[in-house]
Amino acid sequence: MHKNNNEPIDLKSRIQIKFEALVKGDKRFIRPSFSSGSKLFTQPDEFNIEDMLSEVDGLMYMEKHHTKICL
Repeated sequence: MHKNNNEPIDLKSRIQIKFEALVKGDKRFIRPSFSSGSKLFTQPDEFNIEDMLSEVDGLMYMEKHHTKICL
């Protein structure tokens, strides 16, 4: 995720590649999974927005918690 505890968690880099693949139709990402193990797709062409939002929410919580610790 990040090299040490002083580096911010980069939400963009963890999520951007998956959405770029959606736009480009990259077949390698037909069933990508996030770090939590939730699936981005339930079927090859069906986007699982609930799992994506849950993962983003978790990453944002981690980033806020990390920022408070570093302050």
